[in-house]
Amino acid sequence: MMHLVDSARGALKLYALHLRHPGTVSADQAQAAGQDALTRLDLLHSSDLALAEAYAAARAAVPAPYTVAVAPGNAQGKNLMVMVLDGPHLIQTVFGNSPQGIVELLRIKGVA
Repeated sequence: MMHLVDSARGALKLYALHLRHPGTVSADQAQAAGQDALTRLDLLHSSDLALAEAYAAARAAVPAPYTVAVAPGNAQGKNLMVMVLDGPHLIQTVFGNSPQGIVELLRIKGVA
């Protein structure tokens, strides 16, 4: 099964290929791939995307050899919790409302 992001990227590439070379990929094929990708993207919740964005931002900010774990910060999933680990040892935990806020807090705490 194709990953969600790969499916969306593939659909965009099919559209581009159809526009550049209309005989290579039919409009129906490009539209079907695009519709499938949109249907799959609609299954994502905004809290899922926020967790993925927080992970990517924290991972980019935290130096090796530390690792990063991300979780919802509350039951509603509105806050984000990022934990910085050195192997099995917890180095820092920060809570924030956005990936940018998480990175700033990591910088303030001296982890990023």
